Amino acid sequence: VLMLSKNDLMFTPEEIEALFQSQYHVKLNPQEVGQLYQRTEGWVIGLQMIWQAMKNHPDESLSQILEEGSESSVNLFAYLAEEVLEKQPSNYKNFLVKTSILRFLDIDACDFLLDTQESVDILSDLYHSGLFIEQIRPGLYRYHHMFREFLENRLSKSPGLERELHRKIGSYFAAHQYWESAIGHLLKVGDYPQINHILENVGRDFVLTNRHESVRYWIEQFPEALLTQYPYLNYLSGEVNRYNGNFEIALEDYRTAQRGYQQSGNQWGVSLALRGQSQVY
Repeated sequence: VLMLSKNDLMFTPEEIEALFQSQYHVKLNPQEVGQLYQRTEGWVIGLQMIWQAMKNHPDESLSQILEEGSESSVNLFAYLAEEVLEKQPSNYKNFLVKTSILRFLDIDACDFLLDTQESVDILSDLYHSGLFIEQIRPGLYRYHHMFREFLENRLSKSPGLERELHRKIGSYFAAHQYWESAIGHLLKVGDYPQINHILENVGRDFVLTNRHESVRYWIEQFPEALLTQYPYLNYLSGEVNRYNGNFEIALEDYRTAQRGYQQSGNQWGVSLALRGQSQVY
């Protein structure tokens, strides 16, 4: 053997099934094997800690054991804190915790988020040091699922900073027209006016390009009492329901939008809502 890489050490789904059956004497069904592989990405210490939790809590299902805040998560986070994070230089620790809000680690996005020009060097160092980070392609990385969960847990202890970071990167993605990413981060901080502003500009295009479910999901995240303040969102909800054949619900959405536009004296909006109703009929 000339070299052992991370890929050689990662357990495959078949190896996870064999490990639990031959060493831990636990028979896993295919769904459970998939859950473990997706959560641990084949990391053997993570698998072992989950098995210890299963042994200590035989009355709990695997899904319960994998939940955030469970014994396995607590033990795993303690291990990562002591053995990984605390051994990093302070600027690397700061980078790791703050960038944990990102699903993918793009160099430019990281630079913007941290007001730095060092992301390319830090990410390269972290990747080549064998930390829990994967290179998707040059300049684009992601954290191991469990490691990112640990880092996000650390960041959540500073809620003010967490909100500031989500709002900041949301503005970055909006400026670059990465609308889904922008809305995802703005939802984290409940910046509903900004989300409404984005959907007023691109929501119709999303509906016309068969991304109904994304629009529906975003609108459903608005508090019901707040939704009446945004007539265009009610109009969009009507469009989604009309395209999906939910005509009675669509009519109610259009009428809610019409009332909102009438209250603000927006005749263009009223005509939009009326057109939606006529299209139902």
